[in-house]
Amino acid sequence: MCQPLDYCVGFVGKQRINLEVFTHYSGLVTYKMPQGNARGGRYNFTDSSYDGFTKNHFLSDGLGMLTDGKLAPEDYVDSDGLGWIGWNVKDTPKPYIIFEFLNTRIFHAMTLHCNVRDTAKVKLFSKVVINFSVDGVSFYESFEYKSKSVSSGSSWMNYNVTIDLNQHTGKLMKLLFSYTGHWILISEVTFNSG
Repeated sequence: MCQPLDYCVGFVGKQRINLEVFTHYSGLVTYKMPQGNARGGRYNFTDSSYDGFTKNHFLSDGLGMLTDGKLAPEDYVDSDGLGWIGWNVKDTPKPYIIFEFLNTRIFHAMTLHCNVRDTAKVKLFSKVVINFSVDGVSFYESFEYKSKSVSSGSSWMNYNVTIDLNQHTGKLMKLLFSYTGHWILISEVTFNSG
């Protein structure tokens, strides 16, 4: 059986194929969260590339756009929202993400690639509460990060939020977001851990 980051050989029918089974370089194996929301029937802010399970508007046991290494464009209009995961305060009042890693790690920092568009009430999250766990049952070492107030003016902009994780340890990390505007859009999450 292949292990994460291993190079494996498999077969499809009688044809031999080489298959790289990969895990994000940070050791991430899965994340779970409420599925993103659509906006006005046009913009699809859902994780359409998620490879895990979807049940009752909830994603589990997979990876998708948040960790694919691709940053979504500033102007989500051109792509109908593709590449962005978005939650609105009405449909998802308490958005959260739980990241699970291959083993217990020491976390140094995390960066969230976000979008800001004042005229559409898309803002950075006002704060995120971060908890860690070694077993997925008990979460501990909670701390809170408050975002800067960022304005896009009459345009839109992408903004990276880098959070110092102060060498907290865990195998799982839970992020619980609070709104500033009506929408939160996140395209990519990366970790500095070891």
